[in-house]
Amino acid sequence: MRPRESKTFFILTILVLGFFVSPTYADNANPPMVKSLEEVTTGPYYVGDIITFRVTYEGGNPGIKSIKIGGVNNSQTCVGQGIPADNFDGQTLRRLQTLEWSNKSVVKKNSNNYELVSGFIVPCRKVSNSSTGVNVLIEDETGLQNSKFFSYTLNTISDDLFTPVGEIKPTKKADKISIKNIPKNPKKNVVYKLPRLTQGGVPVFWFVPTGQNNPKESVCSIERPFEGDLGGSLKFKKSGNCILNAWPQLTDKFAYPTYSAQTPLKIDERSGEKNSFVYKIK
Repeated sequence: MRPRESKTFFILTILVLGFFVSPTYADNANPPMVKSLEEVTTGPYYVGDIITFRVTYEGGNPGIKSIKIGGVNNSQTCVGQGIPADNFDGQTLRRLQTLEWSNKSVVKKNSNNYELVSGFIVPCRKVSNSSTGVNVLIEDETGLQNSKFFSYTLNTISDDLFTPVGEIKPTKKADKISIKNIPKNPKKNVVYKLPRLTQGGVPVFWFVPTGQNNPKESVCSIERPFEGDLGGSLKFKKSGNCILNAWPQLTDKFAYPTYSAQTPLKIDERSGEKNSFVYKIK
């Protein structure tokens, strides 16, 4: 092969290979479009209840990457998903109340141009006005987006976990969390239910922390109906030490809870509170 022919062959080879390894390009002829929003569950809701929405869409070739729903709240209640990084209180939740569905985090995807997006009911610092609608934002794998506003009113049962602005806050009451159903030395492949609420009705988020003393491939995990839900089921997967942390919401009505468990409490480095448990799995 002569030098000129060799150079031409090299360029053509690069172009052909580039075609197969190129990133996904936006299909501008078939962009994602939000069609409808439906509340699948039925209110009125109590603190800790799960609320689920069905978001129907069309387009979005080659697939939907994420769906976000913002503004689901009323004057005293928010809808949460997971916990804020800095604190789990009523004020922070009102600033960060976005429900999200991600194609990388769900166990099962639907194939009929709709997805289910869930969250849980939490009390928020009371405000004078209520949201009258929500905004749904959808994004496909190529980065194309579409949003749509829907009129919506969140129907919840009143609670007294936060004091209205201008009123004197009460002396906080004692509160408890019990996980005595979990033995100190559990066996492998056994699952135990974790409470969604404290004895006083305060939301509790549980997590298995990762780090030097608790690697990502942990000996235990928490199974939930959707990522970021309260409570869950603690599953012991293999022999070793399982670290379990509790993260209760901070409210005006109740003090930080005390715990009842088969294993001693330890200090959690994140919160500085005694809310960490170590289980030795046989």
